[in-house]
Amino acid sequence: MSHLDDDRYRLSYRLYFWIFSFKIIYLLIKFHQRPRVVHRIERPINTCKISMKNNDKNMIIMIQSASGKRRHAIWAAVSTLFAVAQFRMIMLIIGQDYGASINAALGVVRGLPHWRVYQSRVLGPWMVEALSPFFNDFTSAHVFYTIALTAIAGWLVLALTRRRFGDPASWGAFLLFHLLFIFLLNKPWLYAWDHSGIIIFILFIYFVLSEKDWRWFTALFSVAIFNRESAFYIALWMVLDPTIKAMLDRARPRLAMPLAGLLCLGLGLEVVDQLRERLLVREIGPDLFNMPDMAGKSFHNQWDLNLAFLRQITTHFSLSFEILIPLFLLAVLGLATVLAWRDPRRYLGLALTYGVVVASMFVAAALQETRVMLELVPFLAMGVWALRKEA
Repeated sequence: MSHLDDDRYRLSYRLYFWIFSFKIIYLLIKFHQRPRVVHRIERPINTCKISMKNNDKNMIIMIQSASGKRRHAIWAAVSTLFAVAQFRMIMLIIGQDYGASINAALGVVRGLPHWRVYQSRVLGPWMVEALSPFFNDFTSAHVFYTIALTAIAGWLVLALTRRRFGDPASWGAFLLFHLLFIFLLNKPWLYAWDHSGIIIFILFIYFVLSEKDWRWFTALFSVAIFNRESAFYIALWMVLDPTIKAMLDRARPRLAMPLAGLLCLGLGLEVVDQLRERLLVREIGPDLFNMPDMAGKSFHNQWDLNLAFLRQITTHFSLSFEILIPLFLLAVLGLATVLAWRDPRRYLGLALTYGVVVASMFVAAALQETRVMLELVPFLAMGVWALRKEA
């Protein structure tokens, strides 16, 4: 099959999935908007008023509890369905190359990562290894891990967005999450830490929108640092946000959050260094990819590679529409800018943090590997609803 045909098939897979997603979400929204009929229970005339009030309250609690259980059951079922569909898209788009990502996770477990920088990204690979005894092999456990974490991510988007913005927003965020997920799928890599990173940043965005205190962010950082170096963005926000609020309020900053953020930055650097020093047996990437000049490096500078990539996509048309990749990053910056303009006290710190995230990608990540942008998806999928007036 030619490269042109391959681009057409990949584009058609995405279009079919998007159309199917819109239909499913539309039907679910219509289902939830149906009027609910609550039947009143006839009581004897001589029942006392206090008893009637207590019974009414108990009935309302029972109805709300049953409704909540049904809602969560629907969310779980739909999230699982979409997760399985997403895994099918992974296999259609990435195909046999997905096996290389599984081997990369196994390499981290054994201390034989592609690159030294990968050795500190142990959370996802260790979770797959913990699941392995329940399956025939590491590969089957990795497949289950991918589907399970995608389902959990979808469920969290539904539950947390509804808690913050209501029902219509939750389904809108869910749909946008899956559309952006499939948009960012690309050959050849999709690592275990990419999936766990999505969940970490779903929780981060919810904590920011809900204005949680420093203990929530510190706990989240304590987990995220074992997943990927993007955990440092959480610590950066912990320093920036209270500092900016204090400057806008012309008051002294509350010290708990920035001090916790600085502590996370310092300890995080030590944790990453120790994981790489103590767990690394040998990096196999220099030999595997014939790149001996990359051996032993703690940082891979991708600036020149990204400049060449941007020149390529702006001067040569492709049916894979890779020009949408920088537009995706512009959408992130655009949302961050609008949020900061509307409510600088609440969102300026978040906007600056995501500005740093996008800027750092041009140096520390290969933009053609669009999986590196998956952690930005929760910000777009959930954060866009903060633009509504009632938010």
